[in-house]
Amino acid sequence: MQDSQFLTDKQFVVFMPQDAIFHVTVDGTFSSWNEGAKALYGYQTGEVLGKPFSILQPAGRYTQKDRIDAVIQKGDNITHVEDVQITKDGRPIGVSLSFSPIKDAAGRIVGTACIARDISGYTQETLRENEERYRAFFQASRDAVFVADAATGMLVDANPAATVLLGRSLEEIRGLHQTNLHAAEDTHLVHALFERRRHEPGIDKFLMVRSDGKRIPVEVSSNHMRDTRGRELVFRIFRDVTERERADAALRESEERFRIMADSCPAGIWVSDEHGHTQFVNRAYRRFLRNGRRPNRPRRMALADSP
Repeated sequence: MQDSQFLTDKQFVVFMPQDAIFHVTVDGTFSSWNEGAKALYGYQTGEVLGKPFSILQPAGRYTQKDRIDAVIQKGDNITHVEDVQITKDGRPIGVSLSFSPIKDAAGRIVGTACIARDISGYTQETLRENEERYRAFFQASRDAVFVADAATGMLVDANPAATVLLGRSLEEIRGLHQTNLHAAEDTHLVHALFERRRHEPGIDKFLMVRSDGKRIPVEVSSNHMRDTRGRELVFRIFRDVTERERADAALRESEERFRIMADSCPAGIWVSDEHGHTQFVNRAYRRFLRNGRRPNRPRRMALADSP
């Protein structure tokens, strides 16, 4: 068997017949299709050769295009990506996908080898238990949780904490676009970050606007998910950080008052942390240093008599 980077379509078919294995060209169309692929998706070889990979994706959601592009452009190996795809008869199936580059003898990437494994064999009991756990977390969370359709940005669900934070009923929320949760001047930024969070989980900070017009600073944790119908969703957790920002502001104000007081003190003041790293020296202490004098410094604070 040759090195994996030079595997041909036939070698994939011979050595791994239990999985669906197929080859996608650099322009995104099928050029090979093994027996496992026939069994999993229901298409015969002649029905898919030359057709785009997108025929396996839910309508309007070509979710693996970025990954295939990464394989073709960078030579990445991507393994065990879970997705929902569509069979010939329109059934959604859960699959685990792996992508590897196929190169010719000169080392040029000529396509992508894809291996798909059926993972839809969960029992109805398992699915029901997972749904119950999700719903329990969703309802009990003290943070506001909003769920948006990734394709349209429309809100499709929200938990009780979200209705309280926003000041709207669940029915009202379900009629909103996700940008309606934020300040109008931030619409462009919110939209751009929402598109980014469709593919890359992360934490962002925004101003949320309640139904009464009050603005609330929030920290938003976003992740993407799919429902049982294969619909792509963005799961967003909003945390009100009003008290945290108030405490931070109070701390900054307190520190500023200390600096003003310390700088007006005629005695030299030096402050360090528990590791002995200097955190602050006042004006009188800096004057000692310019005069070539350096009083002994204790661990946390020193007061030096003025000359």
